[in-house]
Amino acid sequence: MPQGSRLDSHALARRVAQEFRPGEVIALGSGWPGLIPGQVPAGSGVLFLADSGVLGYHLPGTAPSPDGYLVDSDGQGVALLPGGAVIGLADVAAMSRGGHVDVAVVQASKVSARGA
Repeated sequence: MPQGSRLDSHALARRVAQEFRPGEVIALGSGWPGLIPGQVPAGSGVLFLADSGVLGYHLPGTAPSPDGYLVDSDGQGVALLPGGAVIGLADVAAMSRGGHVDVAVVQASKVSARGA
């Protein structure tokens, strides 16, 4: 493996966030993907879906502060954007597996060698 500088988690999140377009629904896994919403400007039109069932949220510091009752996949507090929703875990799975999510971002350690 070539030696070189590695991206830290925040730099990786910044780089991945550049790929999203308005209107996309992005499913985020736990770990560094949870940093991505903090790298997307408020009002970008991107909706994030957390494993916890929160759809359309922002992190503290990117818009008004959260109410403390909703959490993302890593358990950090989030707040709903206008039009956001809290859905059940079965609905999260249905959205992810039913083609209603444009992009899913997970840590490589969360993916098996077969890609499952």
